[in-house]
Parts: sequence; structure tokens; C-alpha cells
Amino acid sequence: MTAEALIESAIQLNFTNKVWIADEEWSLNKNLPKIKGIRNIGTVIGISEQAVKDDFIYSSRRDTYCETASQNIHCNQVFNRSSLSAEDVVAADPSFNFPVYTAVYAIAHALHNALQCGSGRCNDNITVFPHMIRFHMLIKYYLNNTTKRSNGHLDFLYPHQVLAELKKSNFTLLNESIRLDENGDPNYGSYSVVFWNHSGDAEEIGFYTFYPSVHFFINNSKIQWYANVEVPTSVCSLECPVGFSKKQDANDKKCCFDCEICPNGTYRIPTGASTVRTQNSLQQEVHHATCGRWRSAGGPMCFLILVCLSLCSISVFFCFGEPTTSSCILRFLPFLLFYTVCLACFVMRSFQIGQWLVITVAFGIQALLLLMGYSLAPLKPFNETIWYPDKIILGCDLDLKATSGPVLFLLSL
Repeated sequence: MTAEALIESAIQLNFTNKVWIADEEWSLNKNLPKIKGIRNIGTVIGISEQAVKDDFIYSSRRDTYCETASQNIHCNQVFNRSSLSAEDVVAADPSFNFPVYTAVYAIAHALHNALQCGSGRCNDNITVFPHMIRFHMLIKYYLNNTTKRSNGHLDFLYPHQVLAELKKSNFTLLNESIRLDENGDPNYGSYSVVFWNHSGDAEEIGFYTFYPSVHFFINNSKIQWYANVEVPTSVCSLECPVGFSKKQDANDKKCCFDCEICPNGTYRIPTGASTVRTQNSLQQEVHHATCGRWRSAGGPMCFLILVCLSLCSISVFFCFGEPTTSSCILRFLPFLLFYTVCLACFVMRSFQIGQWLVITVAFGIQALLLLMGYSLAPLKPFNETIWYPDKIILGCDLDLKATSGPVLFLLSL
């Protein structure tokens, strides 16, 4: 099914308020954004390769590329034999103009290198093997129009030699570094993030580059979500109602599930049951606070251990969302600080004198080390692109100056 058929079916079936992700094959389609009813399907966001500007297509040279009349048989760079005008070319679907534009340049560079051309001349000792007429004519056309050659003899230049040079492509085109790997696959690239605005045009709202380094940017203010609402939420499956349990689909993603009714004689433990059990345990501790057995086990120190373990978990809540300087600091500070107190309680449990003094000193030393470390080298957001070159991992840049002292002190306990 083509993208046109899919979108037209969605309009006919009244699919509304959805977010559509368009790939590079139809994100720049000039007809789809102007179909009647396209606004009803929702918001369309897509990616596209770099587009060739119209100025290049409209540009022309008055001077002929053909130096002699005999070259006119192969020379058509003045477009006198083409039935298409520049306007026809510009009006075409621009989704693949840059790949085609790049491919033509790559082949030209490969021919230039295979024929050892330079300073307006090619190597006269290299000959062409004409077992493929089209390839032979391409070589001859290239020589006649780009170089001056004293010997026009063509024989024994194999296509696989040009292919080998093609895999070594390394040149700059439209401020883009064009490189191919050993398999001939592109080792370069930049994509534009586009949004179908209300005018029926694909408006660029961001970009993504992955060579030589990964950069990703989206201007959220340019996106007009359907019905002028805020960013919609993406929920694969709604929470199951009371009396139903989650059934994981083996062929589906882990975040998606089906709801099935609980069998007779069974019940589903709600998500908040763990919170109830925690509160119940805390009430039991408070109720038996005066018990001799509880006091012999540590008494108030047990409360301190439980409280510190609970405060350590605060760090988890700062691991969600896009990291900031504050969230990076709070990802580690509560854990390092309160876990130090927890370990100090276990270490000092065997001592009967000066327990609280040692715990207080350990807390103060760790707090001082954390304050000094974060003052010298505060943690900052960091985009990880080394371990996964095709992904951008948002994290925090850990500096040894900020973490070595607190971590070593924690390990010493």
C-alpha cells in the first residue's frame, strides 16, 4: 500500500486526532498535504534527506560544454534535447533529489579517479574495456566533455574498477561530506525533521546528523498539534479496570497488554499494595518501639536505617526526563549521603560508646566531600553517542573530581 492510499483511506474512515510519522519516501510529498480533509487526521511529522535547492536547477551556463562539432553527439548539457523544463523538474517530488544528485557526483568522481584525471588531462595509458556499450559511451562522454586527451583510444577499463573507486568516494557536496564505506553504503548523512503545517507545506522544524558526530534538535514551538492542544501522550494500553488483570501479548511490545477478567476465586493486587505494606511495617515498628527485644536490636538506630534507606530511593525520581544540572546532582547526592549514614549505623552497631557521634561525623564528612566535589566540578547533562553511534543517550557527565571523594569514603565504611 502506498502512502497516498493509506492517507486517503484514513480520511475516508474518519481517523482523527492521531500523530503520523512520515518517512523520507513521502514526508516531502507535495500533493498529500493539500488533500481535502488532511487536517482531520491529526499531526504529521516526518523526516527527509537534505533537499537540493531550486537555484541549482534553474541555473544555466551560456557557454557550450562541447568544444568541437564531433562532440555534439554525446553533449546534451545545454538541455536542448530534453522535453522537461526547469519548472517541471522543480515541481517533481523532492524526496529523492539529493540522493540522485549525490549519486551522479559520486559516479563522476569515481570516473575521474579511475581514469587518473588531473589538471585537465587523463592518463593516456588507461584504456576502456567496451563489453558494455552504455558504460563505454559513458566513459567516452566523460572524456570528451571534461578532459583534454591526446590519444582517444578506448580499451580495457573494467566497470568493477570504477565500482572500486566509487566505494572510496570522499568529497564535499552542498556543505555535506560524502563518504562511502567498504561495502558502498553511505557513511554520512543529515536528516531534516519536517512538519506539515496548515498551509499545506512541509516546514522544517529540526535536524538530525550522525556524521562525524550525532546532533539532534527540534523546535517544539513550530509544531501545531491537532486541535491546538498540548503534546499528546502516547499510551499503548490503558490501565485495566477493577476485576481485570494484565495479559501480555507474546507478539507485542512489553509496554502493551490486554485486559482479561480475573477467574473466579482470584483477585488482582493493585499497584498501590506495596505502599500499604510499607506503611503497615512502619506502624508495627512504632507500635513496638517500647519493646525490649526491639531496643536490643538497635532501637532508634533501626528507625534511622529505615529512614535513610527510604531517602536513598529519592535519587531514582531524578533519573526520568531530560537531564538538567539540578537533576544530575540529585541523581547521586541523596544516595551517596544517606547510604553513608546507613552503612555507618551498621558499622557502629557493635560499639556501645560514641555511636551517634561517629554517625554524625560520617554524615558531616560525606556532606563536606559532596559539597566540595560538586563545587569544583558540577555535574552537567551529556549526550552519549560513543557506545551507540545510531542513538543519542541523554545522561550526566560524571567527573572524577566530583565523585571520587564521596565514593571512596563510602567504600571505606
